[in-house]
Amino acid sequence: VGIFHVSIGDGGYFELPKCKGGADINRTVYLIEGKQAKINGYSVERKDKLPVMIDTDGNGILAVEAPAGELEVLVLQGKPIDEPIAQHGPFVMNTREEIVQAFADYQKDQFGGWPWDMDAVVFPRSKGRFAKIGGKEIVPQE
Repeated sequence: VGIFHVSIGDGGYFELPKCKGGADINRTVYLIEGKQAKINGYSVERKDKLPVMIDTDGNGILAVEAPAGELEVLVLQGKPIDEPIAQHGPFVMNTREEIVQAFADYQKDQFGGWPWDMDAVVFPRSKGRFAKIGGKEIVPQE
Protein backbone atom coordinates (compact mmCIF):
# COMPACT_ATOMS: atom_id res chain seq x y z
CA VAL A 1 0.00 0.00 0.00
CA GLY A 2 1.27 3.45 -0.86
CA ILE A 3 -0.26 6.80 0.11
CA PHE A 4 1.30 9.97 -1.28
CA HIS A 5 0.07 13.53 -0.65
CA VAL A 6 2.09 15.74 -2.98
CA SER A 7 2.19 19.53 -3.41
CA ILE A 8 3.58 20.68 -6.76
CA GLY A 9 4.55 24.28 -7.49
CA ASP A 10 3.59 26.12 -10.67
CA GLY A 11 5.47 24.51 -13.54
CA GLY A 12 6.64 21.68 -11.28
CA TYR A 13 6.77 17.96 -11.92
CA PHE A 14 6.39 14.82 -9.79
CA GLU A 15 7.18 11.27 -10.81
CA LEU A 16 6.65 7.86 -9.23
CA PRO A 17 8.53 4.90 -10.72
CA LYS A 18 6.64 1.84 -11.87
CA CYS A 19 5.62 -0.51 -9.06
CA LYS A 20 7.42 -3.76 -8.34
CA GLY A 21 4.02 -5.46 -8.64
CA GLY A 22 3.47 -3.96 -12.09
CA ALA A 23 -0.03 -4.24 -13.50
CA ASP A 24 -1.19 -6.12 -10.38
CA ILE A 25 -1.04 -2.81 -8.46
CA ASN A 26 -3.82 -0.24 -8.78
CA ARG A 27 -3.02 3.47 -8.61
CA THR A 28 -5.63 6.16 -8.19
CA VAL A 29 -4.65 9.82 -8.50
CA TYR A 30 -6.90 12.53 -7.04
CA LEU A 31 -6.41 16.15 -8.07
CA ILE A 32 -7.56 17.77 -4.84
CA GLU A 33 -6.27 21.35 -5.21
CA GLY A 34 -5.52 23.37 -8.30
CA LYS A 35 -7.39 23.77 -11.54
CA GLN A 36 -5.33 21.86 -14.07
CA ALA A 37 -2.80 19.03 -14.13
CA LYS A 38 -1.12 16.83 -16.68
CA ILE A 39 -1.18 13.20 -15.59
CA ASN A 40 0.88 10.88 -17.76
CA GLY A 41 0.62 13.44 -20.57
CA TYR A 42 -3.17 13.84 -20.39
CA SER A 43 -4.60 17.24 -19.46
CA VAL A 44 -7.02 17.06 -16.54
CA GLU A 45 -9.18 19.95 -15.35
CA ARG A 46 -10.86 20.19 -11.97
CA LYS A 47 -14.27 21.83 -12.16
CA ASP A 48 -16.14 23.28 -9.21
CA LYS A 49 -14.61 22.10 -5.93
CA LEU A 50 -14.83 18.37 -6.56
CA PRO A 51 -11.63 16.33 -6.80
CA VAL A 52 -10.78 14.64 -10.07
CA MET A 53 -9.94 10.93 -9.97
CA ILE A 54 -7.74 9.11 -12.49
CA ASP A 55 -7.17 5.34 -12.33
CA THR A 56 -3.92 3.83 -13.59
CA ASP A 57 -1.96 0.69 -12.86
CA GLY A 58 1.53 0.32 -11.49
CA ASN A 59 2.95 -0.97 -14.77
CA GLY A 60 4.38 2.38 -15.81
CA ILE A 61 5.80 5.58 -14.42
CA LEU A 62 3.26 8.00 -12.94
CA ALA A 63 4.08 11.55 -14.02
CA VAL A 64 2.17 14.58 -12.72
CA GLU A 65 2.82 18.12 -13.97
CA ALA A 66 1.50 21.50 -12.78
CA PRO A 67 1.28 23.51 -16.02
CA ALA A 68 -1.04 26.26 -14.75
CA GLY A 69 -0.47 27.02 -11.07
CA GLU A 70 0.17 25.11 -7.88
CA LEU A 71 -1.67 21.87 -7.26
CA GLU A 72 -2.03 19.04 -4.77
CA VAL A 73 -2.56 15.41 -5.61
CA LEU A 74 -3.31 12.38 -3.49
CA VAL A 75 -2.02 9.08 -4.89
CA LEU A 76 -3.34 5.84 -3.44
CA GLN A 77 -1.85 2.57 -4.59
CA GLY A 78 -2.13 -1.04 -3.57
CA LYS A 79 -2.80 -4.59 -4.59
CA PRO A 80 -6.51 -5.43 -4.85
CA ILE A 81 -7.68 -7.75 -2.07
CA ASP A 82 -9.81 -9.83 -4.47
CA GLU A 83 -12.71 -10.12 -2.04
CA PRO A 84 -16.34 -9.12 -2.49
CA ILE A 85 -17.27 -5.66 -1.26
CA ALA A 86 -20.61 -4.57 0.17
CA GLN A 87 -21.04 -0.90 1.12
CA HIS A 88 -23.93 1.03 2.65
CA GLY A 89 -23.65 4.37 4.42
CA PRO A 90 -20.44 4.45 6.47
CA PHE A 91 -20.07 0.67 6.53
CA VAL A 92 -17.93 -1.40 4.16
CA MET A 93 -17.98 -5.17 4.60
CA ASN A 94 -17.80 -8.28 2.42
CA THR A 95 -21.49 -9.27 2.36
CA ARG A 96 -24.94 -7.71 2.67
CA GLU A 97 -25.49 -9.81 5.82
CA GLU A 98 -22.39 -8.25 7.44
CA ILE A 99 -23.73 -4.77 6.58
CA VAL A 100 -27.05 -5.60 8.27
CA GLN A 101 -25.15 -6.89 11.34
CA ALA A 102 -22.98 -3.73 11.45
CA PHE A 103 -26.11 -1.54 11.48
CA ALA A 104 -27.64 -3.71 14.23
CA ASP A 105 -24.44 -3.47 16.31
CA TYR A 106 -24.34 0.29 15.89
CA GLN A 107 -28.01 0.74 16.78
CA LYS A 108 -27.59 -1.47 19.87
CA ASP A 109 -24.80 0.44 21.61
CA GLN A 110 -23.09 2.64 19.01
CA PHE A 111 -20.00 0.39 19.03
CA GLY A 112 -19.36 0.52 22.75
CA GLY A 113 -21.65 3.25 23.94
CA TRP A 114 -21.87 7.01 23.89
CA PRO A 115 -21.20 8.76 27.21
CA TRP A 116 -23.56 11.70 26.62
CA ASP A 117 -27.33 11.99 26.96
CA MET A 118 -27.82 13.19 23.38
CA ASP A 119 -26.44 11.93 20.05
CA ALA A 120 -25.12 15.38 19.12
CA VAL A 121 -23.14 17.08 21.85
CA VAL A 122 -22.89 20.78 21.03
CA PHE A 123 -20.87 23.28 23.02
CA PRO A 124 -21.51 27.03 22.89
CA ARG A 125 -19.49 28.79 20.18
CA SER A 126 -18.02 31.05 22.88
CA LYS A 127 -16.27 28.02 24.41
CA GLY A 128 -13.78 27.94 21.52
CA ARG A 129 -11.54 25.05 20.52
CA PHE A 130 -10.42 22.55 23.14
CA ALA A 131 -9.46 18.94 23.66
CA LYS A 132 -10.08 16.77 26.70
CA ILE A 133 -7.07 14.63 27.53
CA GLY A 134 -6.96 12.55 30.69
CA GLY A 135 -9.99 14.39 32.05
CA LYS A 136 -8.31 17.79 31.67
CA GLU A 137 -9.31 20.40 29.07
CA ILE A 138 -6.44 21.59 26.88
CA VAL A 139 -6.80 24.86 24.92
CA PRO A 140 -4.58 25.46 21.86
CA GLN A 141 -1.97 28.20 22.10
CA GLU A 142 -2.89 31.21 19.96
